[in-house]
Amino acid sequence: IIKVAQNEALALTAAAREAIVRERASSDANLAHAARNTVISLRQEITAILHRLLTLDVRKALRPEELVTIVAALINRCPLAQQGSVVVSLSKDDCAYLESSLFGALAEEMKTKIVLKTSDDIDAGFVISFDAGKSHFDFTDKALTEYMSIYLDPKLNQIMRGDLSQPAK
Repeated sequence: IIKVAQNEALALTAAAREAIVRERASSDANLAHAARNTVISLRQEITAILHRLLTLDVRKALRPEELVTIVAALINRCPLAQQGSVVVSLSKDDCAYLESSLFGALAEEMKTKIVLKTSDDIDAGFVISFDAGKSHFDFTDKALTEYMSIYLDPKLNQIMRGDLSQPAK
C-alpha cells in the first residue's frame, strides 16, 4: 500500500510539475504578447504625436501671407492658368485675406480668371484647379502632411527599431 501511495504521489507530483511548466510557458507567452502590444501601441502613439506636430508645422508654414506668395507664383508661372478659369479653395479666414491681398500680386488679365472659394474641409493651405474644378492640386495641410509622412514614416520606424545602420527605404 505504501509503495502504491508513493507511486501515486510521484505521479501527482510529476503531473503538477508539468502543469506548472505549462502555466509558466503560457504566462511567459502572455507577457511577451502584452509587451509586444505595448511596444506597437507606443510606436503608434509616437507616430500619431509626430504627425500632429508635423501638421502643426505645416499649418504654421501655410500662413495667409505665405499663401498669397505661393498662389500668386503658381498662377503667374503655370501655363495652365493662362488657358482657363483658376479656382482656389481655402479656409474662410484665408479666403478673406487672399481676396484683399492676392489680386495686387497678379497681372490685370489674370484677376478676372480667378475664383476664390471657401471650404469647410480646409483648415490651412489650399486646393487649386486650372480647369474650373475638373481636376485639382491639393496643397492643404492634410495633403502635405500625408505626402511628407510617406518619406518620414519609414525613417521613424527605422529609428524606433534602433536600426540606424542603413538608410530608410
